[in-house]
Amino acid sequence: MEPSQFPSRAVSIFLLNDFVAVFHWKEFIPYLILFPLIGILSRSKFHSVILDHL
Repeated sequence: MEPSQFPSRAVSIFLLNDFVAVFHWKEFIPYLILFPLIGILSRSKFHSVILDHL
């Protein structure tokens, strides 16, 4: 373990020793919709800005 990681590892071991990561699909679904939508909108906006400056 690197010395720079020691404080964060010590805190995580102390606080999160009983923590188990649980993945819920219903919490993840909005991001599956939101991120591609942001990508499509930003890409079209980005292209219009580039074309306006040409």
